[in-house]
Amino acid sequence: MTLFYPANNLAIMDYNRLLKSLNGMSSKQFMDKISAHFDIKELAKGADTKPGAIHKFSLHIDHKWYSMALKPGSLNTKTPITQLDS
Repeated sequence: MTLFYPANNLAIMDYNRLLKSLNGMSSKQFMDKISAHFDIKELAKGADTKPGAIHKFSLHIDHKWYSMALKPGSLNTKTPITQLDS
């Protein structure tokens, strides 16, 4: 099946994830581990938390928001599917 919509009727919704456990890691250990693949910056209180570009994410941990940008070389660029942010 194929379906066509005008661009002004198309809305791509957020795709959010929730971690129930850090598998015994502290928040600092978790942040240190993911910083191998992401540049992480704390967001100012009240700042917009919605990522503004492809390969950028937001993280809420320890009552603070962080902006995460995928580091160059951390993405498998062999196929279009491996480049999706999902």
